Amino acid sequence: MSVWLPATTLPLSPVVKIPLLFAGAAGMHVTFTPPNPTPEPDEASKYGYKPSYTWFNISRNLATITLTYFHQVLHWINAVGETAVILATAFPSTIESGDIVHALAGNSGAGVRITTSSIIGFSLMAFGGLTRFLSYREMGRLYTWELSVKRGHHLVTTGPYSVVRHPGYSAIGLATVGSIYGFLGPGSLLWEGGYLDSTSGKVFAGLWAFYQLATTAKLWQRCPVEDRVLREQFPEEWEAWAKKTPYKLIPFVY
Repeated sequence: MSVWLPATTLPLSPVVKIPLLFAGAAGMHVTFTPPNPTPEPDEASKYGYKPSYTWFNISRNLATITLTYFHQVLHWINAVGETAVILATAFPSTIESGDIVHALAGNSGAGVRITTSSIIGFSLMAFGGLTRFLSYREMGRLYTWELSVKRGHHLVTTGPYSVVRHPGYSAIGLATVGSIYGFLGPGSLLWEGGYLDSTSGKVFAGLWAFYQLATTAKLWQRCPVEDRVLREQFPEEWEAWAKKTPYKLIPFVY
């Protein structure tokens, strides 16, 4: 496990981790917040979208919304919880500080610290959120979670879209890897508090990591579909853009 989630403790006060915690939570919040309303059916028709109000589709959409908000809330709760443990451990003279540590992290409060895993994790979450925000801002009203060609649509090739063609999806990948490293890695509240020692904790961690990786993989599969439709809609512009920006997701790699 330590190969994938490095546990090296850095010679820094755990208090230094607090801004990283909130930067990471903010990054995840932005990453999983839709910037614009759902497009009209005719705007999504270029991608073969047909509105269907079956109980299955309604339930699936509700489940997606629920998981999205749960994803955001869980990272904010983790940031607040780890901060409480760090401050209570760093300043033990405060009222009820021992009770706070014991309630949240058992007898392992001092284990909540800054490690290489947390540095990697929360930095990636924050950078993923920033990349997602810049992608939202660059596209403006054209950016929707659902694939669509909006009325008055134009090809956006500036800002993060001059680095890779699908920076919003790159951001999802960064945030996903960051969440696994920071949220579930050594030095985190879940790891040090013993929450991941039980069978239910291991199941939760496995399902959580699988959900995030599966979501990322599903979104990354959209890249060739989006490229095809945009190439059909803006043939000359897209060809020029693809020559200038040949990478889909990862600069100099893919």
